[in-house]
Amino acid sequence: MSTRSQTEIVSAMNNGEEYPDLPEVKLIPPKERWAIARSVVLIFAFVIGGLFVLGFATLIASMWITHGNVDISVRLMKEAILPLMEEVAKFAATVFSPLLAFIFGFYFGSGRHH
Repeated sequence: MSTRSQTEIVSAMNNGEEYPDLPEVKLIPPKERWAIARSVVLIFAFVIGGLFVLGFATLIASMWITHGNVDISVRLMKEAILPLMEEVAKFAATVFSPLLAFIFGFYFGSGRHH
């Protein structure tokens, strides 16, 4: 094992030296990249869709439980379901969308340099 620092290794490699202690880089085949990307998108769709379905199922259940009392259902919609939908939308826009962009950039952008 060499005692060279990481900066020295990178500098030497930029100058054309080979460094035998580095592990071999294995690229992910395009077919597997698409499978990973597809599964990430499906997870995103199921989480967001599931929360929307849960919100509407709650509304329908409240109408069934209260025997069609619209006042209670409207109050539930304003105080519980709409805030839930707003928070899901904020989460998707602020957290999950950049995460998806990062993951797709990692899986699809890394093959361009080789």
